[in-house]
Amino acid sequence: MQGDPLPGLVSKRTGVLLALVTAAFWGTMPIAGKIALDGISPYFISWFRFVTAALILGGLLWWQGRAETQLLRRPPLLMVVAAAGLAGNYILYIAGLQYTTATAAQFIVQTGTIFLVTWSALFLGERVGPLRVIGVAITLGGVFLVTWNGESLEGLWSSDTLLGNLMVMGSALSWSLYAVLQKRLGRDHSAAGILLVVYASGAVLTLPAGVLVPAEAPWWAWVALLFLVVNTIIAYGAFAESLRHVDAAVTSTVAAFAPVLTVVGVAIANHFWPGSYPGEFTLYTLAGGTLILVGIVVVLRSQ
Repeated sequence: MQGDPLPGLVSKRTGVLLALVTAAFWGTMPIAGKIALDGISPYFISWFRFVTAALILGGLLWWQGRAETQLLRRPPLLMVVAAAGLAGNYILYIAGLQYTTATAAQFIVQTGTIFLVTWSALFLGERVGPLRVIGVAITLGGVFLVTWNGESLEGLWSSDTLLGNLMVMGSALSWSLYAVLQKRLGRDHSAAGILLVVYASGAVLTLPAGVLVPAEAPWWAWVALLFLVVNTIIAYGAFAESLRHVDAAVTSTVAAFAPVLTVVGVAIANHFWPGSYPGEFTLYTLAGGTLILVGIVVVLRSQ
């Protein structure tokens, strides 16, 4: 089922608002992920997010009598490829963190925006003018300041972390593949239908991790894992729907505000539970957040 996009300015505002929802939920994901990793394997987390999201979304669509559930019988090849892209993003990022620094990984993964803008221009015919390029560059500069926070940049080029850096960049490339296919498939299918196939296919692709059930994990880790499932459904649902209303470059640039929200969330958590999370709100955070906002405005003006 495909809904007709809203006309003009209303559609643009809807797309930006949905991208902001995506940023808000992606911004909370690292905090919840840190809690969930207390006794639960990151690979099991990836599989559990896929399989539970597929069951919840599939159940809702079935209960509503929606035709999208029929896609599971014979899913289009592009949807399976999109699922492989998202699964690759999850797995490569988690694996890469074992071989590089968190600072380097947080910056490198933002190259997914550059990949997405490139694929959107090549395969979707989206216009990439000088103003849009400048806006994306400003946004990436802001993300860099927020994630760098004045620390050493050695992790970006150190030979000891080269493998990890390449794996994280591979995760960004894999995510951009999923995102551009989500945008392309949205011309013929609803966002819910695409995500149902993506979640179900991702669960199958990551199935080996499903046998590693963390029986000794504390209850708060499971609560955080359930939040990650809800986060997955809402964030990627909003992201997919946003792509129907605005260009992929606009959606991904607005969603790049997520690191700022992560830092704010960490600051709030540390206020109530001192020392619970590493990181603090600094001038780098303020400067980076300002640049991200400026970059978002520039990209939106190019729409």
